[in-house]
Amino acid sequence: MLKSFFLIVIEQTVLELILMNLWIIHYFNRYKRTIENAILLVSKMKILTEESIG
Repeated sequence: MLKSFFLIVIEQTVLELILMNLWIIHYFNRYKRTIENAILLVSKMKILTEESIG
């Protein structure tokens, strides 16, 4: 009884993780360009601040 309960919980957790990963991949692919632009912007700002400081 207890063993089967744990199996159900584990299966449920694995399923949720897989679904979450699929959702994250889908979301990431959709907003990949936006994310890349944000990273570029941050790195540019970082370079500018480093140049102005040093």
